[in-house]
Amino acid sequence: MYLRDCALGKKIIVVKGVDEVANELRKIGNNLNQLTRAVNSGYCFEVDLRETREEVARLWQLLNSLTREVR
Repeated sequence: MYLRDCALGKKIIVVKGVDEVANELRKIGNNLNQLTRAVNSGYCFEVDLRETREEVARLWQLLNSLTREVR
């Protein structure tokens, strides 16, 4: 999409901080995949996701603040 937008002369907006948020979301996704495998294999039967929910909420707030800065 970036190359297409450049070729079409569209305005490209760079938002500082998005890479860090994306990296954190990838880490959370990786952890959720590992937990899913552990539950499906019978290795564990119960998973407490309170910390994960809190971290995802924090990342959503950060993303919202980054997008507000762009507007």
